[in-house]
Amino acid sequence: MTQSNSKTIKVSVILHDLSLRLNADKLFDVINERKLKRIVLDFSDCKTITRSFAHQYLKNKQKSVKTIYEINIDKHISDMFAIIDASRKEERFNFSKWSVMNLDLPKSRSNLT
Repeated sequence: MTQSNSKTIKVSVILHDLSLRLNADKLFDVINERKLKRIVLDFSDCKTITRSFAHQYLKNKQKSVKTIYEINIDKHISDMFAIIDASRKEERFNFSKWSVMNLDLPKSRSNLT
């Protein structure tokens, strides 16, 4: 990947902490302002991340039309991304496998005695 077709963004310059979903959205506002389709996010100087930020970041990345690469990721941050990614792949409860039972009460009081 050459410098001419991608842009490197240092995350720690844009955000001071990776804790809020709103901050993940702000990061993607910056990403989406860029005209280039390939973005490299440099996570050097970022040491911690919350589950909320990681979840929102991955949701935004999945929806983005840009190709986003991460570099210089601390082990704790990559572990959190892996945890979120694994939990998103787990099968969710499927309500279509179950039927609904009619639990209506009798309409007249005489049926209650």
